[in-house]
Amino acid sequence: MLREFSEIVHNLLQSEFAVSSHLFPQEHRLKKQLRTMLLEHVFGSFGLQIDTEHSVKRIVLTNREGEVKLPYSVWSAGQREFVPLLLGLYWLLPPNRMRRNALEWVVIEEPEMGLHPRAISALLALILELLARG
Repeated sequence: MLREFSEIVHNLLQSEFAVSSHLFPQEHRLKKQLRTMLLEHVFGSFGLQIDTEHSVKRIVLTNREGEVKLPYSVWSAGQREFVPLLLGLYWLLPPNRMRRNALEWVVIEEPEMGLHPRAISALLALILELLARG
C-alpha cells in the first residue's frame, strides 16, 4: 500500500506538477476557505514549492516573495506528515470535479500525527470535502 501511494505521489509530481513549481496553494485544486485554513494552521502562511536550484528537485516551504526557502529538515513534524497527505488528497480531489477511477475506499491512517489542533480542524474540513465529492 505504501509503495503504491509513494508511486502515485511521485507520478503526480512528475506529471501534474511538472508545468508549475508551486504545489500549494493552487487556486483550482481546493476551495478558497480550505486553502486559507491550511495556509494559516498548517503552513504558517508559507507556500509549498518544488525547488530546482540545486540540480535536484526538492520540496521547500517558501514565503510569498519566494525569498525564504525552508528545506524539509526544518519543517515541523506536522508539516512533514501532512505534505504527503496533501499530495494524496490532490490526487483524490482533482481540479474541475474531474473524477479519478471509481474508488470505493480511501484509507487515511493517523491523519492528526504531529498536527496542531487547529491544523487537525483544517484536515477534517479536507476530509469532509473528499466525502462531499464522493
